[in-house]
Amino acid sequence: MSSDQVVPESVVFCRGRAKTRVVYYRGETLLETARRSNISLSSSCENGDCGTCMVELLKGQVYMRQNNALDETDLEQGSVLACQAVPVSDSIEVEIY
Repeated sequence: MSSDQVVPESVVFCRGRAKTRVVYYRGETLLETARRSNISLSSSCENGDCGTCMVELLKGQVYMRQNNALDETDLEQGSVLACQAVPVSDSIEVEIY
């Protein structure tokens, strides 16, 4: 990711009707942001292989460093791997499964 890449000031994590907005630090994955903010998000391998950390991207865009778990249908439906997803747009909102 280049230094001039657009990144959000915050990330919104949704779980049902509850929404939590947390400060985002450049270069963090969604999983790292959630952990730093004490938001519970399942994870296992943290290599993009298992899919345990899958979340739904409701708003914005991310770059996934690796993806060996999600197929094209998953991606088209907005699923991303939180352990590999780095925000690349000015607004990010995700639903935690």
